[in-house]
Amino acid sequence: MSWKLTGRYVENCSCTAVCPCTWSGLAVAATNERCYGALTYHIDEGEIEGVDVSGIHVAVLTDSPALMLKGNWRVALVIDAKASDEQAHKLEMVFWGDLGGPAAWLVPLTGERVGVLRVPATYEVVGREHRVRFGDVIDLVIADEGGRGIIPEGAEPPRLVFADVHPPSGAKSIALAHAEKARVSAFAIEYGGSGINGFTTPFSWSV
Repeated sequence: MSWKLTGRYVENCSCTAVCPCTWSGLAVAATNERCYGALTYHIDEGEIEGVDVSGIHVAVLTDSPALMLKGNWRVALVIDAKASDEQAHKLEMVFWGDLGGPAAWLVPLTGERVGVLRVPATYEVVGREHRVRFGDVIDLVIADEGGRGIIPEGAEPPRLVFADVHPPSGAKSIALAHAEKARVSAFAIEYGGSGINGFTTPFSWSV
């Protein structure tokens, strides 16, 4: 039961400022009555129990109370339509947390697995922008901070650094970002806007 994935993590949620849940370890409430999120994973190279999943995109959609430690989250998966049935099955096992590893952080918080969608997906980086599309379900343009205001063009984005790791990405630090555009609509997880929270980082998982 071994697997490994490497690629790029791009997160967006409905918080109107840097997500308090993230810097507090879920101990401080989100900025809205409920927190809706899209955690997207763009796999450059990956293998799950002997199945190659390189080049496939996956998103985890979340709907949680503002104080996320209360649990009882609604969680859904969106998987790139180009994945075969075998690849999609293996990816579901990883991203539901059933095969352990970084994704298992979500298991004790999940109250309902509401479903899985398979839609065409794309990811590209243009300058500081991470452009993420999963069919008509997810449409994001997440821009790393920097290069505006008094921050010089070309400067590295500011980062949150963790004593351990950031659970959704498994990374030691994540770059602060914001949504230039966000629209998410599936399984009654619906939100959107601009200027709302975002994070990006490379990720590398293995078990």
